[in-house]
Amino acid sequence: MKITFIVSLFLSSVTISCQDYGKLKLNDILPKELNEISGIIMAQDQESVWAIADSKNEGVLYLIDIKNGHIKHKTWLKDAINVDWEDIASDGKETIFIADTGNNDNDRKDLTIYHVSENIALAEKEVTPKKTRFRYEDQEEYPPKKKKRHFDAEALIYKDQYFYLFTKDRSSDFEGLTRVYQVPAKPGNFEAKFITEYNLCDDEDDCFVTAADINQKTGEIVLLGYNKVWKLNEYTGNDFFSGTVTKVKLKYSSQKEGIAFKHADTLLITEEGKKMDGAKLFEYHLDK
Repeated sequence: MKITFIVSLFLSSVTISCQDYGKLKLNDILPKELNEISGIIMAQDQESVWAIADSKNEGVLYLIDIKNGHIKHKTWLKDAINVDWEDIASDGKETIFIADTGNNDNDRKDLTIYHVSENIALAEKEVTPKKTRFRYEDQEEYPPKKKKRHFDAEALIYKDQYFYLFTKDRSSDFEGLTRVYQVPAKPGNFEAKFITEYNLCDDEDDCFVTAADINQKTGEIVLLGYNKVWKLNEYTGNDFFSGTVTKVKLKYSSQKEGIAFKHADTLLITEEGKKMDGAKLFEYHLDK
């Protein structure tokens, strides 16, 4: 039994070391409880990331050491069910935001963004978050007809006192669209205002936006897909696709679910785990 386990572990390590990750550099294999990791954001210490897992997991914030992938701290959110937590964002200061906005079937009426103080989360094992609840201003049916299913969002950023959500194209007439919606970044109940939409690509297996982040200093936005990153620059106001949109092929396709700026020229990207292969944390250096 023991010999079999050691051989299995060795073969697994060899497989990982031989894997071609394209343009990505493997940082860490993450703990098993983060196999369904769905979002990350840099912590204030710049040595860790805050992470969340998606539906069927606990309502927990994980602090991960990016040097070794170990969990340094866990904080439970009180009165905050993890229906489908899909992304995490920051105001660049002291508040982090958790998007319970996964909506595969476009039928949810309980979409919520949770607000948590990072300092309190570090000091406590339980926190009571503030809540922003919202509905999409142009959604009239739950669910809409299959041709009009554009209300599943897995990507969130914070900018200038507002949240911005980037949706997935779940429609039967797939066009690779992502829609941008704006929600006030304060507690309460709101309508998400439609801002714009953009055709990312036409490959149904590879045009879903699964995460987003913004560099609060430069304004650069990055969107994540299964094998690419889109960089948004030189845009006007909140019309994020009005400027330069650069598509970067990562040359490695997998279920990537989290993205965060480590530095202005470096991204951290996560991949969900599989049965025999744990979730992973990668680095990617942006071309300038």
